[in-house]
Amino acid sequence: MSEKFTKREINSVLKEEGLLGVNCMTSAEYKKVINKLHQKKRGDYFKKATKQSSKEFRILRDTSYSYSVKFVDDDIAVITLLGQHFSKNRVNSMSMREKMVYKTRMKDAAKIFFMKNRDVAKKCMKWDRVKIFYEIYNPRSRDTNATDLKIFRDTFTINGIILDDNRKVIPILPKQKEIISPEYKIVATITRIKNGKEEEALMKIEESLEMCSALFSPEEAQTVIDAAAKSGVSIDEFIYKQILAKRD
Repeated sequence: MSEKFTKREINSVLKEEGLLGVNCMTSAEYKKVINKLHQKKRGDYFKKATKQSSKEFRILRDTSYSYSVKFVDDDIAVITLLGQHFSKNRVNSMSMREKMVYKTRMKDAAKIFFMKNRDVAKKCMKWDRVKIFYEIYNPRSRDTNATDLKIFRDTFTINGIILDDNRKVIPILPKQKEIISPEYKIVATITRIKNGKEEEALMKIEESLEMCSALFSPEEAQTVIDAAAKSGVSIDEFIYKQILAKRD
């Protein structure tokens, strides 16, 4: 008993049952005391959990979001979401009810914007090939913002900005930049890919150059790029071959 319950809890139940100070109990009395202690313990836990959940739910419910879309030209759209977005750990700890409210509040903000701005809604043409760049504003740095971006990206398809959010429509993995700021904000710049294969090839080259910059010093990176060009293969393939050669 002492491992699960405090002395105060035990004495409280014994007093309620009129057994406080009694040196011996019957088996029936002992079972009754134990059962009552467990019931009280469970009751306190659920009461505390419900109170905590309700408090967090109210905070989430009262969080407001503002959504806007601006078409810079016929091929570029800038979507902005103002309002608190939560860390991956916070979202994972949410109840199903909280997650539903979180997603709904973001999506409702987008619906309200398009209802008020019919002229912008008419410009949404369900682009079938795009590249996306995210700017994520947080008061402090976080390991991942994937959950928030997924909910945010859903609004692009629901409201007809892009056809879908799969790899066929978004062939290149979206890039993101985190910016430390006192306000919470996510800005997505969506650029339509017109001449598919050529544009995609250029983006892949850009990714390869970024990989070189991350792996090598500026001098080494330039050497790799020149060597790949002479070999007539892509930078990715050249690096991969060099890694295999070193292993052998």
